[in-house]
Amino acid sequence: MNSPKNPETSGRNGRVLDLLNEDADRSAVASFVELCRQSTALRGWLWQEFAASPKTRVNFARFLDTPESAAADCRDVLAQLAGEGKAFAQEKGRLKRKAPGNAVRAFGGLSRQEVEHLCRHYQAGSFDLGAFLLVRAWRQLARDASDIPVPVARASVAFLADAISGRRSDLLKRLVKVAGYFDRHEVGKIDRITYGHAQWWKLCVLLYLLNHPKPSYRTSELCAYLKEQRLKVDPRDIRAFCAKHSIARDSHAGRPRKV
Repeated sequence: MNSPKNPETSGRNGRVLDLLNEDADRSAVASFVELCRQSTALRGWLWQEFAASPKTRVNFARFLDTPESAAADCRDVLAQLAGEGKAFAQEKGRLKRKAPGNAVRAFGGLSRQEVEHLCRHYQAGSFDLGAFLLVRAWRQLARDASDIPVPVARASVAFLADAISGRRSDLLKRLVKVAGYFDRHEVGKIDRITYGHAQWWKLCVLLYLLNHPKPSYRTSELCAYLKEQRLKVDPRDIRAFCAKHSIARDSHAGRPRKV
């Protein structure tokens, strides 16, 4: 006869206990395998560069021995370790030139990433932005997902490190608050009523920028777009919004006079 399971060491609690007690090397290997599953770039580098080039292996060993080694783009690291950093940089530049919509500062003086960050900021509203983004990312995963995307896992670790190691228990309270919000509102179906007028029109302007990249925007152009969305916004508020986020406005002759 099987003995009854201890609720304290079964299910989720048992999973946490097992992972925390797991041998460091075994855990590292499991993480490595998961990384290779999710990254074709990493697999390609291991198969082609690391396996075939003794110089690359030496460079990688040296890189691992230097804790402060870091780069904004991990693909830059892999290219540099293989001695192809210059060629990789040239190729990135070529691709960027072919995609004007993704060019640096193509959205009224802002980059696509900066506009997307502003979208997330206004989506979060009064919530802590980090907590909002983290809960949103987890809620977008399938309920039974066993493979957690690396970006979500890394962001989760960073947030917990700030909350626990940094003795910021208030961050956990913010996380619970956002989770409660998403319990009431399905991810991807948060509408104008939920956000409120002030947040909604700003999100609409930012989405317009993403869909219409150009060096600058006329206030009348943004007003007209908002009107199409059945949003009436004072042009002065639009100008103030653009000024706040350094979004360039078209000031050529013939622009409607300020009101």
